[in-house]
Amino acid sequence: EALDLLIKITKFLICRAKNPDYTSPEYVNYSLDSSKNIKLSELVKIFVGQNSLLEGFLVAIVERHGDDAKKITGGEIDIYHKLLECHLNEYAENRTKKMSYTLQNIEKKIETFIKLYEAKIDKNYVLYLFRFYDYSEGIKKLCQQLQMNQELLSVYIEKRESDNIIKLCCERGNEEKDLWVQALNYFREQGEDEKLKECLEYIGDSMGSSMSNNILSPLMILQIIQNTDSELKIKYVKNYLMKEIQKLESSISESKDEIETNIKSIASFREEHRKLVSTPKLFETSQCSKC
Repeated sequence: EALDLLIKITKFLICRAKNPDYTSPEYVNYSLDSSKNIKLSELVKIFVGQNSLLEGFLVAIVERHGDDAKKITGGEIDIYHKLLECHLNEYAENRTKKMSYTLQNIEKKIETFIKLYEAKIDKNYVLYLFRFYDYSEGIKKLCQQLQMNQELLSVYIEKRESDNIIKLCCERGNEEKDLWVQALNYFREQGEDEKLKECLEYIGDSMGSSMSNNILSPLMILQIIQNTDSELKIKYVKNYLMKEIQKLESSISESKDEIETNIKSIASFREEHRKLVSTPKLFETSQCSKC
């Protein structure tokens, strides 16, 4: 009943903020000093230590009044962010209790909230909340959406998600080469030779036409893996180095051919020019231009 009363009072405050002369039969037994400017933040303080009640209160206000509720916030709180924080508080409490089924339901609730109010929230602030409450799934999805690849890689490294690290590098590493550097260093430091080999195979053998983009220079790769076993360096860097050398040789060969062609053309032009300036040239015609 107390919660219903607060919801009813909040409705009145919102309606009065929209129309100072607002009256309604349902409030006939209530009176409020018109000089009082009650803000939503003051009502929220009533729920200190009562996260579930606060969550229910904010859900009711958001669903029934939406952006109109901002008229009584005084700029002190964002009702959408506050509601999300309630969901995250609930998530944190249940994570401590290791209640997996409940956590899954809360995760669905948070995901639904983000989709429903995507246009109402500041995603950078939401990312801050996700970090604060260590909500890794939310961080991942939001980083993917915002294309914050460095942040996403940090999460994968922190959670030791090796396959996701490699997947991210394969998808985004061609544009953000530092992703590969961090991944190679991480796998080397962790002693994950198989994952390190997988990265090197992709860089050295599976790039196809993208090899010309030079994801990483051979010297940088050697520097990163210099403290790994010699077999790894020889076996998985050899192909990459050989391809780079072949590419350089091909480029040099093409340049030589082009130079030789240019030299021949220049020599031909010089000979033609010499003949024009040193040898008389007879122009013969049997008719004048007017014939």
